[in-house]
Amino acid sequence: MTPKYILYGVLIGALVGLFWGIIGIAYSENYSEMAKYLVIETSKQYNVSESEISIAIKSIENTMRYVTYLLPISGVINGAILGVIAGGFTQLFADKLRIKPTIAAFMGIMVLFFILAIIIYYTDVYTGGLITSSLTEYLPLWYVLGPYLTYVILFMVFCSIKGPWESWVEAPPKNY
Repeated sequence: MTPKYILYGVLIGALVGLFWGIIGIAYSENYSEMAKYLVIETSKQYNVSESEISIAIKSIENTMRYVTYLLPISGVINGAILGVIAGGFTQLFADKLRIKPTIAAFMGIMVLFFILAIIIYYTDVYTGGLITSSLTEYLPLWYVLGPYLTYVILFMVFCSIKGPWESWVEAPPKNY
């Protein structure tokens, strides 16, 4: 049997990551300001001198001009990795527990969100709450949550409804 839910997860994740990465280019200034804020606040915690902070800020300004255009590529990679996790758990639940694809997809997405929540929580604890406060301060909420909502909707549709994408996954090879 072809692991179709893993393939769905990877393809949808990559496409959603590409789409939202392209939109992210419009927020390049926000990313730059957020990076500066994080460096300044983290440096204050460790008593870094003002001259070293200004050097770091100049470096961030120079680097962010080029890094911003890598957002679509990083979105594709990040989306594909998250898609492997959600699709893998969906495939596991559908095959081993023999439950409906819709319920398996929902459970797979819930496992993904649980893993992401743990990562975000411990990252936020480590940084003293800087990550979530800077996300909500420098980026609009619809942009932060949009990729995840888009992924959930598309993944649920692909796993629940039989459409033309079924033939893409289960097509027999042309040559033997």
